Parts: sequence; structure tokens; C-alpha cells
Amino acid sequence: MNDPSVIDLVTTFATNAHGEQRRKYTPEPYIVHPIRVMKLCAEYTDKITILCAALLHDVLEDTEVDEKQMRDFLRSVMEDKKADETLRLVIDLTKVLKKKIFPR
Repeated sequence: MNDPSVIDLVTTFATNAHGEQRRKYTPEPYIVHPIRVMKLCAEYTDKITILCAALLHDVLEDTEVDEKQMRDFLRSVMEDKKADETLRLVIDLTKVLKKKIFPR
């Protein structure tokens, strides 16, 4: 697997971004979902960009973190090319529909 410290740093970033958010139907902290997604992905790949995108996949959609903040963070923990690829994957995974515009 890749450098676990990058995974740890990205997990901490995602955890902080989600803050006190909880899962919809359980009292679990929200971050348990992205961690489960990352672990599922890890069964099929060890590519750091995919694993980090799995951890971050709801951050742009469900938190106050924007693309620039995420890019800056990612570039501080991995090489720019991997950071940019990770951000692109997160953007691809982010729902385009906004709750404000499409509440249902």
C-alpha cells in the first residue's frame, strides 16, 4: 500500500471538514462512511489518488471546504500531479445537483 501518513492526513482533513456531521440513519460520525468507501476501494487498488478521493468524496458536496482549499491541502501532502488527479476524482464524484435548487 501507499504511504500511510498521506492516508492518515487525508482522513484527518476529511474528519475535520465533516466536523459534527452524523450519518443519516445512525448516530455514527459521518467520517465512518468515507472510511468504509476507502477500505472497499483498497480491496481493488492501492492507487493513492483513488483511496484519497474515496475519503474526500463528500467533502465538496457536504461541507464548507471549496476546491481551492482542497487543492491547497492535497498539494501540501502529495506531489502536485497526484493532488490534481485526486481533486479531479473528487469533483467527478461530487453531485452536481444542489439541495437548494433540487430539494428532493
